[in-house]
Amino acid sequence: MTSNPDFIKAAKELDRPNEGSTMMEGILIFIAAVAATAVAQLLGCSGGRR
Repeated sequence: MTSNPDFIKAAKELDRPNEGSTMMEGILIFIAAVAATAVAQLLGCSGGRR
């Protein structure tokens, strides 16, 4: 998997505890960022082939 700035930023935010955010919220945000990255890559690949 390529390391893009969004993925790295999400990982850093997961490491740094934000005020009022629990570990579960951090994990959900991290999963959402990974899913968004995967969707963006899939759209980019399919869009490039067409």
